[in-house]
Amino acid sequence: MGSITVEQLPAAIKMSVTKEDRYAIREATTKQELDGILDVIWAANYTPYEPFVQLFFPVLGYTSAHREAAIAESKERFWSQHQGDPSSHWYYAFDTLTGQKVGSAQWVVSESNPFAAGVPKLTAPWWPEGECRNFCESILNQIYRPRASWMTRPHCGECDTVHYSRSHHWLDAAASTPSYYNHLHES
Repeated sequence: MGSITVEQLPAAIKMSVTKEDRYAIREATTKQELDGILDVIWAANYTPYEPFVQLFFPVLGYTSAHREAAIAESKERFWSQHQGDPSSHWYYAFDTLTGQKVGSAQWVVSESNPFAAGVPKLTAPWWPEGECRNFCESILNQIYRPRASWMTRPHCGECDTVHYSRSHHWLDAAASTPSYYNHLHES
């Protein structure tokens, strides 16, 4: 197994995981980069299909046009949310040989208690009004409401996605567990 090094660069982290410096991680700073991250999220969660992702990425129809509309909507929504939240940091891993994005992670860095004013009721305006939206909002609030009691101090929250294949399954651990870097470096 190759070694790993991490160098702080302007808005980028260079990560060497093999002798060929195969993968690199960068922070997304443009809509185009975040759009590429959303492409990875869609690919990773729809092949194979992950039902939970429908809460955030509903395809409201059965045709490829419906799917394309859902992808376009999610890209606009995520860019808008990212631009409006200074604590949001999206990173993506890419294969330096092919340029293909293979994974991503969003880190939300809260320097104070984000729930000091109370726990917000989560809404899902990306769903049309009605039973489906109500169901989605109910699930989201059941899942995320308890976190407000756990995250009352400064903290980092993280979610990650990896387009699984044998060649980069390790990225999931690397994105979510910083000590994983040290383990690789020491090997």
